[in-house]
Amino acid sequence: MFLSTPIQSQSVDSLGAFYYEKCNEFFRTDVDSFLQYHSLALAYHKSKEDWEEIVYYHNLKGSSLYIQRDYPAFAQNAVIALGIAKDKLPRTSKNYLIATSNYGVASKIRGDYEEALKSSKTSLTLFERTNSSIFNVARTLKNIGVIYRRIGDFDEAIQYTSQAHKIFLDSVGRFDYFTNLSLLDLGHLYRDKKEYQLANAIYFDYLQDVNNSQLKQDKRTLRGKIYAYQGLARSYLKQQKGDSTFYFIQKALALQSGEKPFKKILSYEILGDLFLAKKDYDKAFDYYQQANQQAFKVYAAYDKHLTKARSFRQMADVAKLKKQTDQALALYQKGLIALAFDFTDSSYLANPTNEQFISRLEAVELFKGKALTFRQRYELYGQKADLLEAFQIYEQAALLIRDLRQSFLEDGSKLALAENSLLIHEGAIWSAIELAASEKDDHYLEKALEYAERNKAMVLLESLQQGGALLNSQIPPEELKKEKKLRLDIAFFEQQISRERQKKNSSMEDKVLEWQEVLFDLRRQYDELIAAFEDRYPLYHQLKYQLSMAHPDVIRSELIDAQTAVLEYFVGQEQAYLFCLTQDRLEVHPIAFDLFTSDKIARLRQIAANMPLEETFLSECREFGELAYEVYEKLLAPALDALPNAIRRLLIVPDDRLSLLPFGLLLRQKTLETPVDYKLSTFDYLLEDFALTTNYSLSLLLYTQKRAPRSAALPFVGYAPEFGQRGPLASNRSSDCFSSQIFDLACNRKEVAHIHRLMGGEAFLGLEADQKSFLEKASKGRILHLATHACVNEENTDQSRIHFADNYISSLELQSLELQAELAVLSACNTGSGKLVKGEGVMSLSRNFILAGCASTLMSLWAVDDCTTSSLMKSFYEALAAGQTKDEALRQACLQHLEKTDRVGGHPYYWAAFVQSGEAAPLRSYPSWKSWYYLLLLVPLALLGLWLRRKTA
Repeated sequence: MFLSTPIQSQSVDSLGAFYYEKCNEFFRTDVDSFLQYHSLALAYHKSKEDWEEIVYYHNLKGSSLYIQRDYPAFAQNAVIALGIAKDKLPRTSKNYLIATSNYGVASKIRGDYEEALKSSKTSLTLFERTNSSIFNVARTLKNIGVIYRRIGDFDEAIQYTSQAHKIFLDSVGRFDYFTNLSLLDLGHLYRDKKEYQLANAIYFDYLQDVNNSQLKQDKRTLRGKIYAYQGLARSYLKQQKGDSTFYFIQKALALQSGEKPFKKILSYEILGDLFLAKKDYDKAFDYYQQANQQAFKVYAAYDKHLTKARSFRQMADVAKLKKQTDQALALYQKGLIALAFDFTDSSYLANPTNEQFISRLEAVELFKGKALTFRQRYELYGQKADLLEAFQIYEQAALLIRDLRQSFLEDGSKLALAENSLLIHEGAIWSAIELAASEKDDHYLEKALEYAERNKAMVLLESLQQGGALLNSQIPPEELKKEKKLRLDIAFFEQQISRERQKKNSSMEDKVLEWQEVLFDLRRQYDELIAAFEDRYPLYHQLKYQLSMAHPDVIRSELIDAQTAVLEYFVGQEQAYLFCLTQDRLEVHPIAFDLFTSDKIARLRQIAANMPLEETFLSECREFGELAYEVYEKLLAPALDALPNAIRRLLIVPDDRLSLLPFGLLLRQKTLETPVDYKLSTFDYLLEDFALTTNYSLSLLLYTQKRAPRSAALPFVGYAPEFGQRGPLASNRSSDCFSSQIFDLACNRKEVAHIHRLMGGEAFLGLEADQKSFLEKASKGRILHLATHACVNEENTDQSRIHFADNYISSLELQSLELQAELAVLSACNTGSGKLVKGEGVMSLSRNFILAGCASTLMSLWAVDDCTTSSLMKSFYEALAAGQTKDEALRQACLQHLEKTDRVGGHPYYWAAFVQSGEAAPLRSYPSWKSWYYLLLLVPLALLGLWLRRKTA
């Protein structure tokens, strides 16, 4: 935590100069003398109403209080200084800048992170505009990074901390204290992001530098060593390496002594976490209690403080695990009191409002523990009041999570929050279902479905809604152009950096560092522009943040007819549920989704996704039959067995591993005889009875359906590149994201040419299917079809690729496009697979087409066979052209393949990979090229008829 340096006094008269000299003489050496002369100086300048000097001396006193670690007095002084500065000084005054910066530091100390962030960003902008000290800029950047870390936005924190570290490195060198401390901050951030290897390397680098004779050995260096040892201990603890954790925390404790030792609270907390992981609850509680006692010593002057609240919560967590519910609730309540302004109620039933918390992230953890304790009491004693209290706390916690999401800038941090919020949504669903059964009230079932939706693809929905808000908020066109340019520039530099980073032997490291600096500035400009939009255009703020979750009544009116049922899954850490919604009822079925079931799904998908081999064909066929029926029985039968006979279409919202499973290959009947093939006469596939469509969430589907109709000019735009390299397995080889070898496809050009003849529009074949033609034409097609290679990069999902004849398009580039397609057909390998993120779904290429504006996608869940895919696509388009819905067209294409194929071709590898997602309605009618051709023929015939009629009249 850094304080900005007060500037030199501007006094020119003799008495003012005398006070200035005396204050600076005793500033660090004699606090009492400093305060005596400071009081005289302040009184003197007040008599003259010299406001620059008055604010200067308040800032100087703040620095003294900060050095003494009298943080409450420092915070009080910062409020006074900024109040005078705002009222009396111009915004360009450097004393005003220091007052603003100090206020941001004071807000951070007391845990008011939103106010701290606002003040710190203001001071950063003012420092830069007034060409202030580069140290003041770097310190403020570091402070902002720390604040973002405290609120959980780790990706944004890394941006600011990296920039601060670079400035320190360039200005004072590697062996300076500030350089190394900002490096430690980066270590903490990478550890929090679970990038442990990188974090540990940073900690060890720091410790190596500490022992270097070039680094000054003083109290600040000692504190840095404590930070590094604690960082390593926490990192190894998260990796479940208890011995290493204990070793490094003992190294930290050996350096911590005195009445108020530096960060000893954290050492006790880590030891508590260590013994909690070992289930030694007594020792864990003892260390947490020591942390709590230390917190009350260090922060005695603060009634409200995050550290106090956290230590109460940690003790409460242990009491809960020991089923000491009354003690746990009392401790959680003390934590809430320590965390919320103007809240002192010790009753278990009382809670602060969400606006009172100084840290919403810690409040979520306190609410999570308190709700779980009420649930524990309900399960022990059966009191309905405890159940209702648990549900109400979960509801309040869910609103806190929503507010936190809106404050985060980076998607990566939102994804991490979604994973950490799982227990809140899971608890809300459980308590709502229990209340529905107890109260005989379906309202609670509707609430349960709402919370299942709140844990589905929120980052994706928010991204789309922000784009819609920009277009519908009366923002002037020139402002929208500026937003678009910044967004494209950011995407460009992110792409350049990512591509260069993937090279094994890059010679452009200096250029990458330069790009990173440009990227940081662009992101800041974009964040400031969006903040200005929210401030100047209230409708934008309203549209951006009013995310409405799909309500059953709206789902029924917009998505469900007499032949359609919605199936939505929720997979939590402890329980899993299947929601089934039809026109007249909503049911919830608990399902067994344990590790055993998850392994069976993984094995089933493994059999389906791999090309069959003769030597294992029969054994895998039998195994497939057993697994496909068993998975159906556990995950679908409870709902489908009770469905009306009229249901012919299933709209599925999967979760967890189910997002990678094509439901159509599941079996509704157990095979009595030993199967010898995969044909329709052998297996009773779910696909035979239902058309299937999948979605990330119902709320997302409803949002995309409400968007304005597409205005694309061409009915179809297709791409089938030629890659030149050929081999014996060319027809089923997919490119690797890290390989330069891309084998040619045998059937993709025939596939696209056939569809082009059927649908009209434009087709780019062979070498014409290049990146340039895609960027020029893709936004003009109502149907966008890509028959090519694709690859999924699970380490960096932004760098998954779709290949063209000359180059590739990355996920990051796809997101920045503005497509008008009613349907994107991704006739390539793995376009629907990718990294599985809890609470968000699969980070697939298909997802990026949704972000780019496509209403519906057809995607593959594994590497597909080129020529079989070509045949499937022809049948699919023929059904589409005949007016079928998209999901029904896919169903018919798969069934046609199974009816006509041989013993080997019936294997799911050849037909089950493709799933339809998004809008499933039939294609909107438009005149094809054939229609225009026949119309042109009819016009002269009509004119001829009219002439003949007149002639004979």
